[in-house]
Amino acid sequence: MEKVKHTLKIMIVPSLVPSIRSLFDVASCKHSAPDDIEVTGSLSLHFWAEIDQADTNWIIILKDLGPDVSVQTAREGEMEWPQVPEREVTRGWLKASHRAVDEEKSRLGRPFHPFTRSAHEPVLPGKINKYDVEIAPTSNVFKRDHRICVEITSLDVPTGVAGDSAVEYIPYHICSSKTVVHKIYRCQQYPSHLLLPIIPQDER
Repeated sequence: MEKVKHTLKIMIVPSLVPSIRSLFDVASCKHSAPDDIEVTGSLSLHFWAEIDQADTNWIIILKDLGPDVSVQTAREGEMEWPQVPEREVTRGWLKASHRAVDEEKSRLGRPFHPFTRSAHEPVLPGKINKYDVEIAPTSNVFKRDHRICVEITSLDVPTGVAGDSAVEYIPYHICSSKTVVHKIYRCQQYPSHLLLPIIPQDER
């Protein structure tokens, strides 16, 4: 039986990411770890957003940001930006029109989307909707003083992770041919959060 893990909710405070990343990204990189934090298991992002079209892609990228280059990966193609102390940990995807969630089949950190024709519902432009995105399970230790970064984007490209490298084995999605305006809400009325499975230090 899987050990019971503590879960951590991190409130999302989006801001425009540095210019080295794509301009269509929004990121939250506000939380630095006071101690080493092990994240192992299923995780998910829950947020409210508004778009001006009937559909879009939501792509969620979780990164480990360090105060130094210790978090850089050795994977080929990802060393093209040696001045960027970051590493992608995992990511998740959701088509906005498939946002419906089956609560009975959902689990903590694993919102269940039917992905059926009957569950498919185009977005009403201008309406604020909640999106529950499952992020691929992972295991990573965020070292002390490192930051847990969440990037929210609608486009990934075949040239690699966030367009900054040439790691072609990272899955990518073809974006819409329409220009879509995305608005992420982060107020008290529309709270967004990242759900992380935390392994206690005494269980490591």
